[in-house]
Amino acid sequence: MSQQEKSTNTVIRSLSLTLLFLLFCAIAIYTTDYISNPKSSIVVKKDNIKSQISTIVRNGGDLAAIKHVYDTRSREKISFLPFRKDLNKFYQYDVTLSTVLNDIRCDYLTSVPFEKDSLYYEQLLFIIRENDYRNPFEGLEANQRYYFESIRIKSRDYFSSIQSDVSKIADELYNKNLLVEKYLNKSTLSFYISIFAVFITVIMSIIQIRSNSKGEKGGDELSVNKKQDHE
Repeated sequence: MSQQEKSTNTVIRSLSLTLLFLLFCAIAIYTTDYISNPKSSIVVKKDNIKSQISTIVRNGGDLAAIKHVYDTRSREKISFLPFRKDLNKFYQYDVTLSTVLNDIRCDYLTSVPFEKDSLYYEQLLFIIRENDYRNPFEGLEANQRYYFESIRIKSRDYFSSIQSDVSKIADELYNKNLLVEKYLNKSTLSFYISIFAVFITVIMSIIQIRSNSKGEKGGDELSVNKKQDHE
């Protein structure tokens, strides 16, 4: 084997190893992102659900109709979350109805040019207040929501006097839940990245060892051939 052929083989091996490494990195990013937070890949388009709810409000619909649209919202699955630039166009599927309603309210107030529609805005505010009254704990987990609902039922007529404070506690708990989920996801992601890193290192080492073995074998054969030619 000539020196030029050796150089060519070395370059080919280097390119192959580089491509293999990049492939494993891509697979690792995609897999760990999905495993660490599968919920974030299930989304609903903001424009779709906000447009449907806005239409109901304009047509004088009630909260029950809006809840039906919200409960039957279509879900979509998106991939490669770290590389997407359009994530602001989606809600996570478990977004609360109050979040959507308040976003619609903000959209109306910040629209340019502003077109005043008092009837629409008053109806929207009425729906928001009604939803806050009927579903004040919708953002909480099921077991947490159960205890808060139990407090509301047991307090009965007195709940209105403590509703503001209870709602603030529920909001704080909701924010704490988001933080806990965020840090747990980061921890899980780091764990899977470590596993993939070890796996990639092992594979690359095996390939490198085999490549070196073939190179040494070729060198030995070349030496033997030269020796025979000399004899």
